[in-house]
Amino acid sequence: MPRDVLYLEELFAGLARVRAEFTVDGRWVTTFLVQLEVVHLGKWKPARRYDDAHGRPHMDILDTSGREREKVWLDCTSNEAVTMARKDFDENWRQYVAEFLER
Repeated sequence: MPRDVLYLEELFAGLARVRAEFTVDGRWVTTFLVQLEVVHLGKWKPARRYDDAHGRPHMDILDTSGREREKVWLDCTSNEAVTMARKDFDENWRQYVAEFLER
């Protein structure tokens, strides 16, 4: 039976966090979103997002207005994409935050 999972992980007090929402059915992720969010002008804004909104896993790089600057299609399963997103954000969030705030 499918179940929904939601979590927020603070990376830097009041500046950056990871928000994840996904549905799992047994061992399989059936739909997902893993997003790096940054405070910009007092509001949480998405900076990078991994999801399957277009029918297959991809990563979006966003600007401070929320517009997509780049889309990177991923050749992997949803399970692998969720793991990839978490690893990427754990290792690179500082760089991504700096790039986002410079735009």
